[in-house]
Amino acid sequence: MRDEPFDILTLNETRLDSTFLDCEVQIPGYDIVRSDRNRHGGGVAIYIRTIIPYIVREDLLQDTLELLCIEVRKPKSKPVLISTWYRPPSAKIELFQKFENFLKQIDNEDKDIIITGDLNCNFIEHTQNQATSKLIDIIDIFQLQQHIQTPTRTTYNSSSLIDLILTHINDDKTLEAGVVDLGISDHSLVYICRKISIPKEPRQFKNYNSHQFKEELSYYTNLDPTSNDPNVLWNESKNNFLTIAEKHAPVRQRRVKSEHKPWLTKEIKRLMHHRDYLKRQSVRLTSSNYNEAYKRCKNKLNKLIKNTKEEYFKTKLSNANNSKEVGRLLMSF
Repeated sequence: MRDEPFDILTLNETRLDSTFLDCEVQIPGYDIVRSDRNRHGGGVAIYIRTIIPYIVREDLLQDTLELLCIEVRKPKSKPVLISTWYRPPSAKIELFQKFENFLKQIDNEDKDIIITGDLNCNFIEHTQNQATSKLIDIIDIFQLQQHIQTPTRTTYNSSSLIDLILTHINDDKTLEAGVVDLGISDHSLVYICRKISIPKEPRQFKNYNSHQFKEELSYYTNLDPTSNDPNVLWNESKNNFLTIAEKHAPVRQRRVKSEHKPWLTKEIKRLMHHRDYLKRQSVRLTSSNYNEAYKRCKNKLNKLIKNTKEEYFKTKLSNANNSKEVGRLLMSF
């Protein structure tokens, strides 16, 4: 992390428990979010740069899933949900239903997503087992893509691709993804680089006065004397510093444009998922009933998309105030 610092680092199988304080596994310049199991196995964690604004999405967590999810919120840009899931090799196939529930929740929010983790599903195996086949079905249904293409766990007599990175299939912000071999584990590190818009100088120093900044900062050097918890003291110190820094040198705000389809409703998305499910069942079972159901769903979906888009653009065009706005609407059709 000192030589090649990441903005966000996710870890699986941390093997931590409540006897370990955050400060014992802290990386300078990063916050840590944890979900522990025990010292014998499991556990997930996320390190995220202190300067990156985020919240922990505990409302998206599923019982029995070793999963964490944070939402990165950059000003005036589309939020990104970043999660990591560790699926033990002995996990039952029913656990994927919990993962599907998680995907349904985040799919309704229309946000960019990055899902990482050791899922113990081998994507380079010629004969796929039940778990891998189930995961591939889920990836297809929710229109995701898997970016890692080379083995991520190598032993003396085997190699497998079980550490994955998933994003939306139409995500055009990915610049690069790959694998880095590490000597500390038989698992390699997988990574993804994304295109973002960052000003050359992240803070505005137009009205910055170093003397006033240092003077105001000195008022907050005395922390809560009643607390013995280093995590509480660290958070208090960090929040005080960032509050004062924002006052004297506020973070620059820049809008990152992203493709948005305002006519794409929840009902359309639901029908898309159902159409894909019927198609897969039709092919897998060679069932005429499923094939007919697929055709009916497909026709219903196409009609709904056509009518929804037509109604949306009719309304927008009738309310357009000038030719420039009309042109933008026609180009986005």
